[in-house]
Amino acid sequence: MKTHNIILLILLFVCTNVLTSVLLAQDKEVNMVSKKAKLKTIKYKKHNYTAVGYVYKDRFVEGQKLSFIKTQTGDTIISGIYSINYGYPCIKGNYKGFVRMNNEVTSGLFIISNSIKTNQLIPVRKNVGKLKIRTLDILEHKDTYAEKYPLVFRKTSTNRYELKILFDDKTLEVVISPDTIKKYGFYAFDTFIENSKNVNLLYKNGDIYTGIVEKGDVTGSIYDIYFNKRIYVPSKGVTKFANGEILNGDWLKSYDFTEKDWRKIYAKSKTLTEIRDNVYRKKSELDKLKIAEERKRLEEQRIRERKRQEMLKAKERERQEKLREERMYRLRCISRYGEYYGNLILKKEFALGMNKEMVRELLGEAEKFYKKSISTFRGHTIESWVFDTSLVAQGMSFGGLLGALSYYSGIELERKCPTLVFTDDKITSIYR
Repeated sequence: MKTHNIILLILLFVCTNVLTSVLLAQDKEVNMVSKKAKLKTIKYKKHNYTAVGYVYKDRFVEGQKLSFIKTQTGDTIISGIYSINYGYPCIKGNYKGFVRMNNEVTSGLFIISNSIKTNQLIPVRKNVGKLKIRTLDILEHKDTYAEKYPLVFRKTSTNRYELKILFDDKTLEVVISPDTIKKYGFYAFDTFIENSKNVNLLYKNGDIYTGIVEKGDVTGSIYDIYFNKRIYVPSKGVTKFANGEILNGDWLKSYDFTEKDWRKIYAKSKTLTEIRDNVYRKKSELDKLKIAEERKRLEEQRIRERKRQEMLKAKERERQEKLREERMYRLRCISRYGEYYGNLILKKEFALGMNKEMVRELLGEAEKFYKKSISTFRGHTIESWVFDTSLVAQGMSFGGLLGALSYYSGIELERKCPTLVFTDDKITSIYR
């Protein structure tokens, strides 16, 4: 056992010495290259860029700083440590862009080449073309979104990527997987947002929205998000308000306000909380108004019902009074003229034997429409009552037909009001 441990110690010592020797040899080689390398400034006038870096044997030196600058303006295009990765020349550092010079700054690993014939980076001017830069990886990218809002895109400690955009009233955050980067590239920010299921909108007042943002959604499109003249309400995810209240989906859908009401709500709201509170307030106002209107309607209904009941009671009283008057009139007629003639008078029927008092009782006001003539025959007084329609027309011109005959006219009147012949005060003839 002891012999075995001794052998292991010897082998470990030998390997360590070998590894140390290799590393020392490599360091010696690097130091020799570094010492022999010269810092050069190489201008590629035809293509408007200049290289500044260490060169040894017509090659840029690995592990050294290398910069490319726009010749005319002196603006840095890309600058960092030069190395060979997977057979490609790379710079690990900061890239500001070659064509447009704005607030864009990218920190990462970039494949860079300028050779016409190969994908290599060469110092010599012969066979040199335009500078070609391709992003291999990003550590941090700073830019402006929609040419206005600060944008930060960075790699996280878990090898995922985080997009953050600072709008006027909120911050948008999206986490992007390496697979998404592989599919769409590093700078497809709109696509990242549109394809994410968990876009976070962090409002300055503490409101938080988590969900999706669609390109064609009126209240959640990627273009509406940064339109700050009006705050838009995302409708596809979860909204957590500053006070802790959580609402899912399109939480405004259930509110049936007029377009005018919505315009007022948005005009008075700068945050999702204010939109929610103004919506709640408007809903409360409308509920109170509905309650008041319902109370008014019920009160009006109650008043109408009360009046209807009062009218029914009045009609019933009138009916009962009429019945009472009819009963009293019937009793009076029968008591005064006997049952036979009394019932005939009540039925407005003329009969032989009726005296003029009975007829007057039957006719009432209609008596004035009769023309009367008196004669004597053999000691008897003969009196004729003839209904005259001309008197009826005259009566109508002075206020209409009176009494029980007010609904009769023409032949019907003549039928109801026949010619009567009285002999000694009693009807002896009736002509229709």
